[in-house]
Amino acid sequence: ALAQNPNPQTPPGPARSSLDAATLDQLDRIDEALYEAFMRAWTPPALDQPALFRRIARLDITLTPELHLEQADLVVPSGSTDLDLSVLLAADIVAQRLRARHTSSDSAKFPKTLPSSFQNSRYVCRIQFQIE
Repeated sequence: ALAQNPNPQTPPGPARSSLDAATLDQLDRIDEALYEAFMRAWTPPALDQPALFRRIARLDITLTPELHLEQADLVVPSGSTDLDLSVLLAADIVAQRLRARHTSSDSAKFPKTLPSSFQNSRYVCRIQFQIE
């Protein structure tokens, strides 16, 4: 299962509470497209002994104004090498697909750029990966 906690930050990006409805709508579309891209890219590992470690990992994703995945940080590792590596592999796949999105099925999901209020900053989104 994936859960997404959109979290725009990294100054000079504006606070989400100060954004207009159109910008919020565009950010929501980006969040949804990211979630779908990770759902397609992530293959959860088979876990023989899930009770021995946490089954949750959290990944912070930083997008450039051109919607390229600039950075993916595993901010909360699960304790399982297999799970953590599967999350990082999914981030690599999504990054490749974003770079090539003009030729992929992801092109319709993602706008071409971040909203204008983010053109000089980055957009950070947190996604939680959980094996149930």
